[in-house]
Amino acid sequence: MFDETFCPPDIICRPTFWNIPIWLEVVLYVCGFISILIFFYGVWRHYKLWRVGQGDLSRKMFLTQLGAKLKNFFVYGALTKKVAGENQPAGFMHLNLMWGMILLFIGTALATIDWEIARLIFHFRILQGGFYFLYKFTLDIAGFVALVALCVALYIRYKQKPRRLWGYDDGKLHFDDDLWVTLSFLVLVVTGFMIESLRIAATQPWWAVYSLVGNALSNVWKPFPEQFLLSLHISTWVFHAWLTFFLIAYFPLSKWFHVFASSTNTLFKQPATRCGRCQAVCPAATTHKALSPKMIEVKLQDYSKQFMLPFLPFMAAPKSGDLKPLHEGVITAQELWDCTTCMACVHACPVGIDQLSTIIDLRR
Repeated sequence: MFDETFCPPDIICRPTFWNIPIWLEVVLYVCGFISILIFFYGVWRHYKLWRVGQGDLSRKMFLTQLGAKLKNFFVYGALTKKVAGENQPAGFMHLNLMWGMILLFIGTALATIDWEIARLIFHFRILQGGFYFLYKFTLDIAGFVALVALCVALYIRYKQKPRRLWGYDDGKLHFDDDLWVTLSFLVLVVTGFMIESLRIAATQPWWAVYSLVGNALSNVWKPFPEQFLLSLHISTWVFHAWLTFFLIAYFPLSKWFHVFASSTNTLFKQPATRCGRCQAVCPAATTHKALSPKMIEVKLQDYSKQFMLPFLPFMAAPKSGDLKPLHEGVITAQELWDCTTCMACVHACPVGIDQLSTIIDLRR
């Protein structure tokens, strides 16, 4: 049955760290702290590289345009207007994946505040009673939506294989870490539901009905003995936590950093997200000429990474003699002069990247 030591008497609240020993809680926070440090270090490296590309940033000009930038951030960043408005599965996938993950993140943060701050300092539980039921219901819906969106993402990329997602080699997808990171997020959501369903199967609280997915999945585990449920629960919990911390640390190093960079691009100039929407509308690219607006941005992004600080001090930076020249070495004149300056790419970009200005600057 439910262990009431997690909650005040006669109050139903979230059983945080149920079935988890104290020493494992300590390990959790130590690993979490380390992964967050690595995350912010990775973000700092991106910032340093971005500042190199920006040159002299005019604070006065930025503040003058702040109102319009904040509007763009809300409309195109938070609401993903251009992407969500697409009449295709990609629009559905992006919007639901983004907000599903945001709600799951908020839920995790709220659970931490509830357990470590409200409970210990103020002797009060935030996640209790009716609000806790709403919390469980919302996170289950968010997790399910994110799960469906991840499946749609895999279908689009590896079943439909749209041309706009092709990489350097014609006809081949730009894989990088797309597949395994997407699968990792998929596993993260699935194991989250497993942890919840195992706890429900072992404790069988009456309010489990508010956990739509977890409660339904708990029926799978009910025939098993309690000791098996407890062992599987803690094993899944450890794996889920490890995967979470690994993804947090790896996030700034992966293509998935565009989840953060795309939104901030409406405020600051950030790298391309490689979505290929500019390429899909470019008259040069669609007629199989050398130019691809996406690949211009991708090549510049990859080229600039050579000047990024090594991730670890003992990693050597590339020598100047090993660097290819930007013109003809990385980007050819044919690519640049295939551009008709129609601005279709600029209008199509969901995060406000100005590919045309980049191409014109490179022509000079």
